[in-house]
Amino acid sequence: MINKNKGFTLIELLVVIAIIGILASIVLGALNQGRKKGNDAKVKSQLANLRSATSVYVDRDDTYAGLCAVASDDNSGLYSLLQTSSYPTATEIDCGDSQNEYSVAATLQGTPGNTAWCVDDKNTSRGTTVDGTPYTALTGSATAAHTTVGATQCN
Repeated sequence: MINKNKGFTLIELLVVIAIIGILASIVLGALNQGRKKGNDAKVKSQLANLRSATSVYVDRDDTYAGLCAVASDDNSGLYSLLQTSSYPTATEIDCGDSQNEYSVAATLQGTPGNTAWCVDDKNTSRGTTVDGTPYTALTGSATAAHTTVGATQCN
């Protein structure tokens, strides 16, 4: 005799739904990490652009003083690069300047073990301290990008 019920049982459907759910969570996790790494790449690119704009600023004004407080009508391009709205959401920026030096650090979100990136007038562009320790914060510690708020050199 032939069984005419050719549908799936409830157990079979639940197993398939569970497998699809597990696969979806793996894919979404990978996409989220990719998005964070993309945001970090944007932060690093913006800071590289900031270094170029700083060259224009210092060529014109002959000093780094006032760099962190440029007005919106400044022609160097620095103003937009110092605004958090030019960076991915939740990025924090710390800028420090003096007569002869400057430094700008920004937070990263997707690079494991590295929470900040720093650029300065010495052509520094890195995510680690001088001894190679990854930055653990934006400011305020011996392993932060800036040891103090408004520091003029990368740590």
